[in-house]
Amino acid sequence: MAKVALSPYVGGLPYRWMESVTAARTLTKFDSGVIFHTAGATAAVAITLPAIADGPFYFLILSGADVDLTVTAHTADTAITYGDVAADSVA
Repeated sequence: MAKVALSPYVGGLPYRWMESVTAARTLTKFDSGVIFHTAGATAAVAITLPAIADGPFYFLILSGADVDLTVTAHTADTAITYGDVAADSVA
């Protein structure tokens, strides 16, 4: 899992680095601010967000491979997505 260092702020947002996710992964509060992408994945990728009680968090997750990508909130109805402020998951 290679990390690509970025400047502390990109476009006014606090990014730390880019990281490839090619298999199932559960994020932690220490992953907040990381840009995740699926480039290089050859099978479905499932990402679970940390519990909202540990937050607040900011994650940017990009689909960069022709595989299924599912992002699931650890706690139901707590993820904010396009068009849904109480999402359980995005697939």
